[in-house]
Amino acid sequence: VPSAMWGSVLLLGPPGRGDANRMNVRADVSAPNVILFSLDTLGAAYLSSNGHVPGTSPRLDAFLASASTFDRAISQFPNTLASHSSMFMSQYPIRQRQMGEKQEFARLTLVNELANAGYVTRGFTENGFVGWPFGFAAGFDGYDEFVGSNPTVFDGKAKSTFLRALDWLRQERNNSRFFLFVHTYEVH
Repeated sequence: VPSAMWGSVLLLGPPGRGDANRMNVRADVSAPNVILFSLDTLGAAYLSSNGHVPGTSPRLDAFLASASTFDRAISQFPNTLASHSSMFMSQYPIRQRQMGEKQEFARLTLVNELANAGYVTRGFTENGFVGWPFGFAAGFDGYDEFVGSNPTVFDGKAKSTFLRALDWLRQERNNSRFFLFVHTYEVH
């Protein structure tokens, strides 16, 4: 099972890889691809793999069996915008307000660190609080944001969102190292 560490917006890699001498990970087959799924408001206790009713989440359970997971993940704030900002910036919400608006977010994110290290970065979401108006598209090579007929209603389209991400993944997975972010509101 691959392992993961999430503590700071810092890309860790083999010895010798540093800011002054970044290795092009597109050609580095040892560099891992990174996929971050955000199922907005899904509590771990509602997955069969964590003791909920068997058969509730068979596909997700199968995926999690071979993925890196976090047993003690705690949201930094009880809303989508602040919690996702914290996740991407590795900053507490109070620190985000001190740093300012989109400009700082665009500069200090996991996405930019991965892009600077040569990763192709792609995101898929369903508008709302993880959208480009809040700076989330910054640093991504592509950011596919579903916007429904009423932009104030976040009516999750998980199947469509995941199919678009899967289509991209099928095309890109052998071409380069990538970071893929997939977010849905449908669990709400």
